[in-house]
This record gives sequence, structure tokens and C-alpha cells, in this order.
Amino acid sequence: MSAETMQLTREGRPVPLGSRAFSILLALVERQGEVVSIDELLTEVWPNVFVEPVTIRGHLHALRKALNDGNGQACYIINEMGRGYRFVAPLAAAPLAPTARPTVGIIGRETEIEALCADLLRQSLVSIVGPGGVGKTTVALAVAARFRDSGRGDVRFIDLSSLTDAAFVASAIASPLGLSLLAEDCSEALARALPSRRLLLILDNCEHLVVAVTEVAEAIRRRAPGVTVLCTSREPLRAQGEWVFRLEGLPLPCEGEISAEEALRYAGIQLFSERLGTSRQSFDLTAENLLTVCRICHRLDGLPLALELAAASLHGFSLTEYLEQLDGNLALLANGRRTAPRRQQTMRATLDWSHALLAEPERMLFRRLSLFRSAFGLDAVIGACACPQLTRAEVVECLGGLVAKSLVQADVSGERTVFRLLDTTKAYAREKLFLAGEAAQFRRRHAEAMQAMLEEAATDWRLLPIETWRARYLPLIDDIRAALDWAFGPEGDADLGIALTARTGTLAFLGSLLAEFRARHEKALAVLEQRGSDPVIELRLRAQLCRLTAFSGGRHERARLLVDGAVEIAGRTGSDARMAEAMGALWGLGFATADVEAMHRACETTSLIAARSGDETAGRFADRLGAITHTFTGDLRQARALFDYGRDIPDGRIVLPSYHVPLYLDRELTGVIVQARLLFLQGEIGRGVALAEEWVEITGRLDHQMPFLVMLGLVAIPMQFWIGDVDRAAVLLQRLIRHVERHSAAYYRYQWVRGYEHALRLHRGADASLSVADGLDKLIHDHLCTVHPAFVTPAALARVQTGTAGWATAEIMRIDALRRLRAGEVEAGMATLVAARTLARRQGAWFWELRATLDLALHLAGTGRRAEGKALLAPLLDGHDADPATRDLDDARAFLDGQYPGRSSRSLARNGQETTAVSSSVGGSTTMPADQKRTERLGASQRRVRSSKAS
Repeated sequence: MSAETMQLTREGRPVPLGSRAFSILLALVERQGEVVSIDELLTEVWPNVFVEPVTIRGHLHALRKALNDGNGQACYIINEMGRGYRFVAPLAAAPLAPTARPTVGIIGRETEIEALCADLLRQSLVSIVGPGGVGKTTVALAVAARFRDSGRGDVRFIDLSSLTDAAFVASAIASPLGLSLLAEDCSEALARALPSRRLLLILDNCEHLVVAVTEVAEAIRRRAPGVTVLCTSREPLRAQGEWVFRLEGLPLPCEGEISAEEALRYAGIQLFSERLGTSRQSFDLTAENLLTVCRICHRLDGLPLALELAAASLHGFSLTEYLEQLDGNLALLANGRRTAPRRQQTMRATLDWSHALLAEPERMLFRRLSLFRSAFGLDAVIGACACPQLTRAEVVECLGGLVAKSLVQADVSGERTVFRLLDTTKAYAREKLFLAGEAAQFRRRHAEAMQAMLEEAATDWRLLPIETWRARYLPLIDDIRAALDWAFGPEGDADLGIALTARTGTLAFLGSLLAEFRARHEKALAVLEQRGSDPVIELRLRAQLCRLTAFSGGRHERARLLVDGAVEIAGRTGSDARMAEAMGALWGLGFATADVEAMHRACETTSLIAARSGDETAGRFADRLGAITHTFTGDLRQARALFDYGRDIPDGRIVLPSYHVPLYLDRELTGVIVQARLLFLQGEIGRGVALAEEWVEITGRLDHQMPFLVMLGLVAIPMQFWIGDVDRAAVLLQRLIRHVERHSAAYYRYQWVRGYEHALRLHRGADASLSVADGLDKLIHDHLCTVHPAFVTPAALARVQTGTAGWATAEIMRIDALRRLRAGEVEAGMATLVAARTLARRQGAWFWELRATLDLALHLAGTGRRAEGKALLAPLLDGHDADPATRDLDDARAFLDGQYPGRSSRSLARNGQETTAVSSSVGGSTTMPADQKRTERLGASQRRVRSSKAS
């Protein structure tokens, strides 16, 4: 009998049999020895169709006639009066025919098949272990064919799925081999009776008879050295000498930039597409449906059976509709082949088979694990699932058992073991949880476990490297979402939800979920304000919400109200730690909005708190914060001094908790941002560009929105514009666009991408008269002012006058001076140009000083005073002979060599124009901008703090 071909043969000749009769026979054979009721046969053979029971009798009569049932000694089917029918004849597995090619039609298992064939050369007992539906039997048959075709010996295949009594395992194996067992110890008798020739014995579906199969396998290994045993099971035998081969789902591509042709190289996509094409008569994988197909296949974890069932169930659905309905809906995975074993005709039947083999404590833990939305660790499982009926020790033991039985997947590659349920398994377990009436109780336990994990994460944030922290805690994000949804739902606990939300700020930033968790923080804060305030939690919510609002494009007015409230609460508490939290939020808001006053205030207060703490590490971190502040407010010399002082922060716990999180960037990355900008602007252009490019690649490999975005938008892209490499800037801009789109960062798309796109068009000849700065926030506007003069608007000039343009002040003044000179305002233009040069020198911004000095020298040369211009410019180029070529350096070198630069922006001389009072103003002083005064005041404050600490 062949289920594949739906054919019955006698001595090699086909036995005429209708399809309904064959289906009845198959249903009875699959449950050999069991009574199969008439209702079960009707459901199996005529699903979803009403058929009178009398119809079965006609088909059974034809079936008995074809089998010669009742003639002579032949007896196959007996009628159990009032109960049903039973197949009573013995079954034997036929040897694989020489022409059989089980590997035909197998997709994506060539590597596994070759590995198993190699294992069978070295091992006498091999078990293929994996979850139901992963394709263990298919792979075993393919290995058998390779074994036989290689001439290494005979093959026998024994399907144990229909055997229910472990006492008959040895007999069930012996019968197809033509052996008789008379001894009491059947395992030893079978092993002694096996032939001495080479034989591959395949024992399929061993999981429900694992103890008995283990005894047989060990006996064969001892007594029959010529026999190799290959088992398939959902759990290992744990037999002596067993070699376990874990079979997993088919490979799938990550969601991202991949073509349909590339996707079809992944076996999971190929199998689903081929089966769907067969089911629908026509299906082509295209760029339009690729993402949906990938998501369906990922939802099914690449399980071959689930993929085939899904492809067969898609009638009447579009791919998008099917994906929407698939979550937790096992009913959609129910149209398997009629000739497949019953346990493989639906996904629920496959899981029923595994669930029936569990002990009650394992079933209890299994259904509770469905609460976890993603991967989970042992501590979370104990916290969420342990109870008086299931102790901590039992949780650990049962979790190991579920892993062994392939119902839970374990990843042991990292520092800690991480567990997860396949999505189809999780849906099944969730049904069991609701049927047991435990859903409400254990959703609370799950939320409490997430709170405990977040408290552990807050401690580890100060101790672990950032990537270790991300790897350990970012996988919690789906479970935290679920906990928050429950907590703020009708059956939840709002106080628990508020406490949970207050711990999610770091995860929101590192998980690039700013907009989502901004909304969750707003909700939690609104509930807290209605219910009465816990000042510490309210402060934390306000501080985190301020950062989330500032960096996700929210209203800056709202962010200022939030941080003002946080500072006010911190003042009431009288706690330095709470004030440090508030200052971290104030500094982040100042950075995001280019508010130098806020940055200075936060930095100065943080330095004083660090000094009072007596913690050298905290003090050094405060200096690092000061270095970032001075880098963006313009005092580069002070930034370099603080950066060098705070460079080597020793390991260990930092007393004040907010010192790590002003931008939610790790210490090394913030150091690189400061160092790259300092190197470039202070004259080490090549080193600055190289460091920026190196970290573009490093941060580009991280699945994290902010580091890559900051390295591109605030460091690498402007640098390429500064040196005149517009083509490289365009390449980096494309990477920024892809990154922003991937993270759905609408704010940065509108602000940073839009601004740099317009700068690129301007450099390539677009009309500079168009309005380009409308709606731009100050942070990105200041950067754009330095990459093209068209961005220097009245708003930018107003920031110069009020002292809030920070690091970009000297360059904006230079561009304004050139405009004045072109307009014929020679005296005002020269005064502004000299002031820009003087400020750049005071700030330590060599690059801005070079630009201002070169423009000044060109203007002097245009009025016949070339020697004066050369005398001003030459000292700036001393020691810069080896620097890489940039537009400004090339122009400066050309000027000193007696040539005029060819760019019109440098040609400022006007025919017949005279410059007055140049000599006096070139070496004179100008009024110090307000931000410079503020910077010097902060520098003095930090010097006093360091002096106090030294004392």
C-alpha cells in the first residue's frame, strides 16, 4: 500500500480500488488495532460534506472484496457492532525500492542530508530531532536513499506512529525484517537475530515510545555492529552513544532590501511559492508581494508542514488578508493532503500529538509560556510562571523537558540561554491557557516579571557594555508592549503600567521606538496626574518624555514644559540624583533644539553635583558631557581639554544614574562624535574624516536608529560638504535616507534629509533664491548654514546676534561678510570678516579661521595688498603640507603660490573699490558674542570644580 500514490498492490500488481475506499483503508491502517467509529470515517473521507452513514457500507464491501477479506485465513477488517471498524492484519514496512527517489521534490535540505550521511559513517545511532512538521521523516527517507544507492547496505523503514503499546516495539521492528522473537527480553533477542550484513534501520516517530526505543537501540548497538540505527523523534532518546541531529525550519531571508530572485534562493520562500503556485495554478513572486510572503513564512517559522498547509489554505484570500488573519489562527493551517498521516493533516493535529506526550506539570508550564511574545530567559519564566502548584525547581525541570521535546527552542550561543516558542506552537499553547482559565491571573504575573526585568536592566545599564546590554534586553520589547497594553486595559493595573513605563526610556531609544514610547509616556503621565503623584516616578516620566519629544519631532514647547516640571520636582526632593536626571533631560533638550543656554546650565549644574558626590568616575563623565557641550557651543579648546581629561572613565558603577543617558549613546560613541569634529575643525582634517568614516561603518552595522543617524547627520555628511566632496556627501545622504525610512523616522526625514537634499541640489546648480530653511529646527539649520551660503537666513543671523549659533557662529559671520562685500558695504563687510576670523581663532576653530583668513587675503589682494593677505594666510598653513586636498586648502595653497582661486565665491574684489581701515581692523579686536562669554563662564566653573576635587 502506497499512501503517496494512493495505490494498493498484490505481488506487484495494482488492486482496483476507488479513491473513497482507499481513503477508508488508509484511515483504518493508520490506527491499526483501534476501533474507528463511523462518524470518524465520514469526517476523514468526506470532510465538510453531509453523507448518510449507510454510504460507508458500500465502500467497505468493495474494499473487503478487493482484499479477499474472509477468504481462507485472510482477515483484515472486522466490524465492532455499534462501535465501528478495526483493521486487525499485521503491518510490515516494505524495503525501499531501487527506483525510489525520496529526494525528488525536497527543497532546501541538501546540506542536512549530506551532514547526516557523513554522520552515519561515524556513528551507529543517530537521532533526527525537531518539532512536528519540520520534515524529519522526509529527510530520513532521503538519507536512506543515499545510503542504499551508495552500496553501503540494505535499508529498512519502520513507522512506529501507529504503535501504542511500548511492549511491542521490538516485535514491530522484527516483523518487517522477517524475524520471530520468542525470548522474554525482546530487545536483546532482536539485536542477536539481526543479520550480520550492513543494514540501515530507520525508526520513524519514536517520541511516544522513547523509553522502549532507547532499550532496543542500545541493544542493537551492543549486539549488531553491522546495523546503523537512524531515529526520528521530537525529543532525543538519551541513549548511550546517541548522536543528536537537530533539524530546524527552512532558511528565510531577513526583511529588508532583497529582490524576488534573491528571495527564491531561500528554501522557505521557494517551498511556499512552489506549493502556492500548484494550489492556485498561477503564482509569481514579485517585488510587490515579496514582503508579505516573507512575513507569512517568518510567521510560520519556516516549518515545511506549516508552509504547505498555508499554501493549501489560501483559497479565497489575498496574501495580505491571509497574513492579517494568520496571527494565532491555527484553523487556517488545516488543509493537508488526504493521504498524509492524520497527525500531519492539520497543524493542530501535529501539536495535539506532542501535547498528549507531556506530563501535567509540563502542560502547565507550556500553556503559560504562551504569554511571552518573543524570546525569554529563565528568570522571566520563573517570575511569570512559578506558583505553589509549579515550584521554581519544577519550572526549571519542565522547561528542560519542553526543550528536549522540541516544543520550546533554546538558543545557547550567547552569554545566557534564550528560549522561545515557534509562532504556531505559541498559538496552540495560548488556546490551552484560555481553556484552563489561567489567562487573567498569569497576564498580571507576566507584567510583574517584565517590571522585574526592567529594574534589572536599569542596574545593568551602568555596568554592561552597550551592545551586551542591547542583546540582553532589547528582545523584551514585544513583551513589554504586551504588559503595558494589559496594564492600561480594562482588566489591568494602571499603577503597574505607570511603573513599567517609567523604566522604558532607555529601551525606547536603543530600540529606535521614539514615537511609539512617546505616546506611551504621555498616556502614563496623564493617568499618573489623575491618580496622584509619586514624585520620583513623575520626574522620571517627565524627563524621559522630554527627551522622546525633543528627538522624535514633537513640539519643543511641550518638551520645555516637561523639563521645567522635572526640574521643579527635583528641587522639591532635594536629591542630587533626581536633579541629575532632570539636568540630563534639560541637556538633551538643549542639544536637540540648539539651545546653548540650556546646555550650559545643565552642564554646569551636573559638574557641581558630580563634585559634591565625591565620585571621580561621575566627575569624569561630567567632563565628557562638558566636552560635548563645548563642541557644539563653540569653545573647541575647552572641549579638547575636557575631552582629554574625561577620556578614560574607569569601569564600575556610576553613582548618579543619569550620567549615562543624556543622549542614550554609549560613552565611546559620544567620544567619537566629539573627537572627529574637534580633529577636523582644529586642523587635523584627514584624521577627522577617517574617524568619521570608520564610525559610519561601525554604527551602520547596528540595528539602532540614533548612533548611525547622528554619525551621518552631524559628523560625516557635513564634513564631506566642508571638504568639497559633494559626490561622497550624496552617497552618505542615500544611506541616511534608507536608514530614516527603515526606522520610519518622519521627523528626521522632514528635517535632516530634506535639508541635505536641498544642499546637494544647490551645490549642483539649483536656484539659490528659493526658500530653503523654512521649518528647519536650529540644530540642523546651523549645520546647513556651514554647507551652503543659501541657508544663512535672517533667522540664522539673529542667532549670531543673540549668541545662540554656537560652533557655527564664525562661519555664518563669514558668509554674511561676503554678502556685504558683494553688496558694496565694504567697511561693514570687512569688519564682519575680521570679527569672524578673530572669533574662530578664539574658539580654536582652525578650519573656520582658514576660510575667513583666505577670504580676507583675497579681498586685500584685490585692492593691491597681496603681500598683507599672504602674511595673514601663510602661518595658518604651516604644518599642513601633508593634509589631504580640500577645496579650501587648495585655494589657500594656490594663493600663496601666486595664483588666484578660480571659484567665484572667492573672487570678492570689485573694480575700483577701495578698502578703508583694513590695517587697523585686521589685527584688532571685536565684540565678543554672547555665547562666547557664556562658554568662558562655564569653563571657569568646571575649572573650579576640578580644583575643588583635587583639593
